[in-house]
Amino acid sequence: MHTLYFNEHDIVLNIDGQSHRFPLTLNDICQILSPFPPSESQWEQAIMLIEDSIAPWRDNLANDRQTRLVGANELTHLPHQQRDNDKVITADTLEHAFAVLAGWRLARELPDLPHTVELATKILLMREWVHHLAIDELVLSM
Repeated sequence: MHTLYFNEHDIVLNIDGQSHRFPLTLNDICQILSPFPPSESQWEQAIMLIEDSIAPWRDNLANDRQTRLVGANELTHLPHQQRDNDKVITADTLEHAFAVLAGWRLARELPDLPHTVELATKILLMREWVHHLAIDELVLSM
């Protein structure tokens, strides 16, 4: 399983022990989505940028169905399953959370989420990640 590491300055993808710096930072995405809540055009701009950044990884991750995340503790606000010491979030949950944050679904359909640009950034990035790389689950390492 590959791992994405989130920190203040960059995002690092680890595949088979090799580290690769992701071409975007969380701050890059936050700036597009600010002020919160973003407009539809801001969502679209961020989606296109994220999709372009994810595209080169399709072949490298073709057989993986899970992504381990380190440094994404805000995502524990989403419904998840507990497995050993990990929290597991499904692709469907991410899609649903994005729809709530974008205003396409009612907020009451999920537990109360903090409506912050930081959470929206991670939800959007991981929604696009699972969608475009055919990932089924995110495993949050605590």
